[in-house]
Amino acid sequence: KFTKNVPGESFTVENMVTGASALASHISANFPNVKKCFLIGTSAVKRELEAVGITCIGGGVDSGGHGEAQCVGDAMTQSKFDNMNVDDNCVQAVVVAGDFAFTYVQICIAVRYLQSDPNMPVFAGSNDQLSLGDCEGIRDTRMPGPTRIVTDALRVSAGVEAIVTGKPSLSLAQNLMQRYGFEAERTCMAGDRLDTDILMG
Repeated sequence: KFTKNVPGESFTVENMVTGASALASHISANFPNVKKCFLIGTSAVKRELEAVGITCIGGGVDSGGHGEAQCVGDAMTQSKFDNMNVDDNCVQAVVVAGDFAFTYVQICIAVRYLQSDPNMPVFAGSNDQLSLGDCEGIRDTRMPGPTRIVTDALRVSAGVEAIVTGKPSLSLAQNLMQRYGFEAERTCMAGDRLDTDILMG
C-alpha cells in the first residue's frame, strides 16, 4: 500500500508508526506507572503494549476477523456485576483499540475496574466515529467504529473520558514531530479520511 502510493520511498519497521505502536508509546512515556491493563483490543495492540512492559488482560478481534473474541455467550447479571472481584488483578488502566467483536460483558468488566479506582485512565487507540475500512463497499456503508462505541459507553457508565492517542490526537502529532525532527511549518498530513487524517494535519 505504501510503496504503491509513495513510489521511491523505503518503508521499514523503524520509520513507521502504527496506531498500536503510538498507543503503547504514549502510555509508556506519559504514564510510566501503568504496568497492567484491561484490554478491549486486538492482538497487534497487545503485542505493542507488551513490548513496552505492559501486561494485558483481555483481547479482541481486528477488522479482518483475526484474534480471539472475549466473553462470547456470557451474560452479565446484577449479582455477577456486584460480586466481580477486580482488585486482585492490579489493573492500572483500561485500553480500548478496535475490537470488532466486543461484548457487553467486556464493557461491564471495564466499568468495574474504573469504579474500583476513580483515577484509572482510559486510553483509546482512535476516535473512530466511523470505521471506513479498506474496501469501497465498507466505505459506502459507513460502518460504525468499535473504539468510539466502547469509549462512549465507558464515559456514560463510569464518567471517564478516554485519552485518544491515535489520529487526530495532537499528542500523536507532537510525538511524531519530536521523534523524527519534523518542523510544524514544513510538515503536512496526507490521508483519505477527513475526520482523522486531515483533522490531525
